[in-house]
Amino acid sequence: MKNRPCPKVLGIDEHFFTRSKRGYDATTLVHLKRNKVFDVVLGRSESSLRRYLKAWQDHDLEGRKNRGLLSLMRRHQWRLWHEQSDNLGTYLRAFPVLNALYEAKQRLNRLLLLKTLTRKRAKTALPKLIKQLHASSLHRLAKPLKSWLEPVTAMWRFSKSNGVTEGFHNKMEMMSRRACGFRNFENYRLRVLTHCGWTVRRSAGSINRV
Repeated sequence: MKNRPCPKVLGIDEHFFTRSKRGYDATTLVHLKRNKVFDVVLGRSESSLRRYLKAWQDHDLEGRKNRGLLSLMRRHQWRLWHEQSDNLGTYLRAFPVLNALYEAKQRLNRLLLLKTLTRKRAKTALPKLIKQLHASSLHRLAKPLKSWLEPVTAMWRFSKSNGVTEGFHNKMEMMSRRACGFRNFENYRLRVLTHCGWTVRRSAGSINRV
């Protein structure tokens, strides 16, 4: 690995290497310009947003377990059918905090999906969203978003998203299912790099992995 140059545009995301009780986590590094997995490493850093993202569970534990509501909350607002939008609106009106959280998520999604948004414009638009969060019941979310403002706006410099990394995670999960799970992380890593990362070039009497 030390002889491989680091990609200029690197996608980073975490996932579960194994879903056992001990639950090991791994981090995927993706070369976004070449759409290939650069490497997989064991471990991850603690999520700074973990305590804030428990808002739904804290305010409505039963609703948080409803798979229908989970599906509606995860979708973009503009992709909901009329009946779905009405059902979700009825639910959110009963929980003002969750409604504010949902609206903040939708505003952020619209910014992320703007193809014409530049880094400079993002630095102007995101503080407005942060200011709205400060004035709402979700004021605790404003602080971590503000601290991550520079890394978030940096994504518009390359016009790349982490969707490629998420797609590789689907493939990696299928590998684990077919193998009925992996106990050895290095075996798992080599399988991922073989199927999603290395370009195999065959030459006379040898195989080179790039």
